[in-house]
Amino acid sequence: MPQGPLAVKGKQGNEHSYGWLEQPGDLALVIQRAKDLGFDGDTDTYVLEQLERWRQARNLPTMEALKQEIVSIGSSLDEEKQKMREAWLTSRVLFEIYRQAEPTDDEIRRYYDAHAQDFNRPAGVHVREIMILTNGEPEQIESQRKKAEAALAALKKGDDFGAVAKEFSESTTAQQGGDLGILFKGQAAGPLELEEVVNKLEKGEVSDIIPVEGAFMILKVDDEYPGGVLPFELARNEISGLLFRQAVKPKTHEYLAKLRASGRR
Repeated sequence: MPQGPLAVKGKQGNEHSYGWLEQPGDLALVIQRAKDLGFDGDTDTYVLEQLERWRQARNLPTMEALKQEIVSIGSSLDEEKQKMREAWLTSRVLFEIYRQAEPTDDEIRRYYDAHAQDFNRPAGVHVREIMILTNGEPEQIESQRKKAEAALAALKKGDDFGAVAKEFSESTTAQQGGDLGILFKGQAAGPLELEEVVNKLEKGEVSDIIPVEGAFMILKVDDEYPGGVLPFELARNEISGLLFRQAVKPKTHEYLAKLRASGRR
């Protein structure tokens, strides 16, 4: 996704802005593919939303002030809009590739059946998270704290943690209901040692808001795991991620090769 204007210095070749592209000309092919899929109609809305986020993040009073700030670092509003459009369109195609790389239920099950002993784990706890990101600006931190407070209030009211995570969380786990998987004894993860926090929580209990560097977090202990070979349902996410990582590079290569072949006809 595009970065803010202060992170952009001068003009750079857009061909090199997307590490998953392989050859000169791939960017144009991918953008055309996104347009063929009908995604170009969404770009104006996306660009306006991104510009407004930039303006708010920089605490600038108007869009004209943002424009001047972009000019001051050697770019232009039109250039940044074009980068945003390209980022949006290429991300739509990348998501299409990701869908093709997602393993099927049968593939996940077959892998587990063949490698079950690889999932022998120590005791631990199944943890979920809600993460509200902050950028260090006092006003933004305060507004994000209020968002975290709203999420916590919903949980205290009895709303499902997974549903609240999907609505409020800004972590990559949001669409999985905040599922962090199992935190095993002696294992540290994330911006703090989660084990220290979750050890104070009973099964089913939700933490208060936890301020960490760059975020506010809320944690929940979903279940306790006594140790041993993980059952399939607990190993499932790990296997899915493993198979996805194995498949995504060849799937990307295959997809781009087909686009190039189609473009030469």
